[in-house]
Amino acid sequence: MNRQHDEWSDPTAGLLSRAMHEAADEMPETDLYTTAFERVRGRVRRRRAAKVGGLGAVSLAVAGALAVGASSILPDRTEPVVPATPTPSVTAPDPSDGAIREGHTPGWLAGTGLTCGMPEADLAAVAGAGEYSLDVTGNLTATATYDGSTPWAYRYALPVGLTAPVDLGDPVITPVLVWSVDGRVVDLGDDRAGAEPFGQTPSDRYNGAVGDVVSGCAVEGAAGTLGDGSYQVRALTLVHPISGADPELAVSDPVELVVEGGQVYQQGLASGIPMPVEFEVPPDARGRSEDVGQLVSASLVDRSGDRPQDVTFVDSPPADGGTYRIEARCTSTDPADVVTFQPFAGDAIAGGDSDGGGMVPSNQAQALEAPCDGTLWTSDPWASGDAAGLPVALHFREVPDGVVVAYARMVPTGGASAECSAGSAPDLGAPDLSGVPAAVADKASALYAAAVACDEAALVGIAQADDTVLSSGGVETDPAQVLAIPEPDDPRYGVLVRLLAGTRGEALEDGTWVWPRLQTGRYGDGAEADAAWAEVVSVGLVSPEDAAAMRSGGGYLGWRIGVTPDGTWQFFVGGD
Repeated sequence: MNRQHDEWSDPTAGLLSRAMHEAADEMPETDLYTTAFERVRGRVRRRRAAKVGGLGAVSLAVAGALAVGASSILPDRTEPVVPATPTPSVTAPDPSDGAIREGHTPGWLAGTGLTCGMPEADLAAVAGAGEYSLDVTGNLTATATYDGSTPWAYRYALPVGLTAPVDLGDPVITPVLVWSVDGRVVDLGDDRAGAEPFGQTPSDRYNGAVGDVVSGCAVEGAAGTLGDGSYQVRALTLVHPISGADPELAVSDPVELVVEGGQVYQQGLASGIPMPVEFEVPPDARGRSEDVGQLVSASLVDRSGDRPQDVTFVDSPPADGGTYRIEARCTSTDPADVVTFQPFAGDAIAGGDSDGGGMVPSNQAQALEAPCDGTLWTSDPWASGDAAGLPVALHFREVPDGVVVAYARMVPTGGASAECSAGSAPDLGAPDLSGVPAAVADKASALYAAAVACDEAALVGIAQADDTVLSSGGVETDPAQVLAIPEPDDPRYGVLVRLLAGTRGEALEDGTWVWPRLQTGRYGDGAEADAAWAEVVSVGLVSPEDAAAMRSGGGYLGWRIGVTPDGTWQFFVGGD
């Protein structure tokens, strides 16, 4: 049994769990599962006749592995897929040659009568024949991991609960997803041969029946990727009665899932309604793509189109000693809604397993909440601590039904090299973008994130896409030159950090937002003007002497940034 999962689970989740912990005191730790399980078999007896004596079913949660292994290598997708026409049903599982191993049974299902290619009706009959069943308790989620190559590896989960005749905490094997199309079974999920049963724990969005789009029923040597189309998908597991009786199958009713372009979507979840509060989802909240640099972790829920997404992206582990912040944004049909999310770290996230291994919260993990009124939420600095070098998953734990789009991402806040001036900027924290229009705030946030991370490619890419005016002293230069690292002259990365995080922005008459607010020309005299000039001095943008000369000479001439109402980075200039 995977001890990692046992430590994460609720120790009061069932009789088996409690008895195992009691028995563990009497044996070496290395024999915890085998010996404890045999002792429990001796302590608890359950007659078969008692099961059918009118006892009500008790719904028990089953925790599956958060298995996000690289067994499913799929094309990189950064946007929800919107098909031009309704998706047709497929006629084959479409491994590379369209064939499956008729009659094949995975080792862990030997003796159950389940085979590849069997009629779906026979599988449905199994679902109602036993005393146990699985119930799908939530919507499809996905976890995507990045192994250093271009494609992402996707793993999907349907949260499920086990319904049993008596609440005795029968252990189960991690449930799998079973795929059927056109009346026959084309995938019986991962082979759980050798997997140990584990105790039941509370249900979770990212736990339950897991699988990918690579069919274990494919003929030998075939790629085995399931083809595009609509599938009937069930959760399936083996239950190991504490009584010592033979394992029994537990199967769920089907859920309709659609495979398209190598990714999986759940039918009937897309809201198809516009976002109540418009904002731009940062590219790195949709996973790595060609124009997005290194990513630690991000999570996205997008129900605005015909193909909903609920994906957590797990990329580069946080660096030792690194500090990060979490940014989140949410819009819902009910602005009073909040989304709850939490960072997790651990080997199980990257490697997964088949015997119930679960997520282990890092020493920094805590539940966080962001409002769904369209405003940008930022966390306090998050230190890598014990999570350094481990994959980190930033999971949405609770997402209200009214949420249309929500994202969260982990952004580095420092650790710049000596060749980049962002590391010399004072620790100012994240920019205060309250009251800033959504499109402007998104662009300012993207600029700050790129500058503080010394992400040359990201910053140059934004400047080129927005045709940003970049100049110093009236001399315009190319983005690749102005924003090159090592910085050729002025410390521009540090300047960007100081401007966005250390000064207040304000809108011009045409709606363009500028940092610092001195750029508006509204601050000549008075206490508010004194405060505005003090801002640029205190963060090191100009010296006290230069500030006094500018103020008496007609206005601020230091570095400034401008972002138009539609989110275009209009200028980043200094001097006359």
